[in-house]
Order: sequence, then structure tokens, then C-alpha cells
Amino acid sequence: MHPTTIPITTPHEQALAGRLRGLSRLVRGLLLVGLPLLLLSPLWVWWHPGALPLDGSDSLGLGDASLGAPARLRLLGLAYLGLVFALGMAWQLWCLFGEYGQGRLFSDRAVQSLRRLGAWLLADWVAGPVLHAVASVARTWDNPPGQRMLALSFGSNDYQQLVFALLVLALARVMQEAARVAAENEGFV
Repeated sequence: MHPTTIPITTPHEQALAGRLRGLSRLVRGLLLVGLPLLLLSPLWVWWHPGALPLDGSDSLGLGDASLGAPARLRLLGLAYLGLVFALGMAWQLWCLFGEYGQGRLFSDRAVQSLRRLGAWLLADWVAGPVLHAVASVARTWDNPPGQRMLALSFGSNDYQQLVFALLVLALARVMQEAARVAAENEGFV
């Protein structure tokens, strides 16, 4: 038996494996349902450009009526650019829960997926305020000189995302060490 696979010998271990398979199916199902919604969500910018926090309208106090097609296209492009991070995270979750569904908790692929998920979360944390600032400029670019704006923001959600990204990266290191110890112990038996 490979040390990264859950041994299924007792009723408790069988129940654990069943719960992991169920959780894996649930998460992967949510990813399958959410992916089309995620890919279509930036189109909301086209119809309601002031509805998304990405465009900076809350901090700028601007309404939808003032935006022309060029500004809406710029915001749509930025919204799709922001999706790169969400898609990267979704792919790593898909891989991670694929491994968990097979009972491979400490496999190299599971550990790498967890580490990459943390890296995507960290990259999204860095990109979030930058995209928000660029979106505020893109939104007001067509305004007359003196009425263009740059909105910079950093809030408690950004802080929480940073802490969560660092937590996931730390868990990946712990999982990697646990896999190494399990492999080492397997060699002694």
C-alpha cells in the first residue's frame, strides 16, 4: 500500500473514505456548476457597470448612466483579466479534491495542488487592489481632464484573503512534511 492512500480496513476508515469521496464529489460538482457562472459573470459589467466593486463606483460615487461603450469594454476586459486568478484557483481545487476523492491525502499531486492554490490566492490578493485601481481609471478615462480618478483601497477582506492564502501555504508545507514522514516510516516496516 502506498503511504499517501487511506487504508480501508476498519469501519471507521471506511466511513472516512466515504465522507471524503462525498466531499470530493460535492466540491467538484460545485466547481462544475460555478464555472459557467464565473465565466459569464463579467458580462454583468456590460449591462450594469456600477454593480461590481471592481469598477470602483462605490468609492467614486459614479452612476451607470455616465459610462459609454469604450469604458464598459475596458471594464469587461479587466473583469475577464481578474478571472484568471479564479480559474487558477478552481483548477487547483479540482485537482486537490480529485486526489482526496481517491483517498490520496498526502500524494505529491495533492500537496502540489494545495501549494499552488495558496500561490493563486496570494497572487489574487496582490492583483485585487491593482485591478481595482486600474478599473477606476478605466471607468473615468473618458471624463474631461480634472474629472478622471484613481481609487486606491485596501480593506479587511484583503487582509483576510492574505491570512487565508498564507494559511493554505502553511498547510501545504505541513502536508508535505507529513507525506515525507509517512514515506520514511513506510521504509522502516
